[in-house]
Amino acid sequence: MAIQNDFFDAQVYGIYMATRDLLGERGEELVALSGRYVFRRLRASLDLEGKNPVEVVRVLADYLEAAGYYERAEITEIGANEFYYDMYGVSIFGCVKDLEREGGVLPHFSTALIFAALEEICGMKAELAHLEMSGAGADFHGREKWVLKSL
Repeated sequence: MAIQNDFFDAQVYGIYMATRDLLGERGEELVALSGRYVFRRLRASLDLEGKNPVEVVRVLADYLEAAGYYERAEITEIGANEFYYDMYGVSIFGCVKDLEREGGVLPHFSTALIFAALEEICGMKAELAHLEMSGAGADFHGREKWVLKSL
């Protein structure tokens, strides 16, 4: 049985608006911490050990695509330790756009998971340097620019 996307979208919206209401600016800390917990839960099932940052990101992007989080992702190296992370057809696009418009905490499910993996596997701290979103549904496109630094 698969969860209905509109129900999942509504749940995510509710959780992250409540996060804003309860934690305010500290809500972003919750997002990062949840990414660490998700990574700990999934780590043993993923082939990440000994991989470089680009490989780690690609393995997790493939996992997230297979899991149905998005239709596809592209990772583009734009400089030493700098990437574009492009996501297409993100399953929770509706609530993400609403959360952004209403000042809610953005869930960043994939970003928080991948950032946690980069820290644990590669000893790299990732920073979200830029975020842009466009389109809706299957045409939704999110682009993040990441900068990695050694811990």
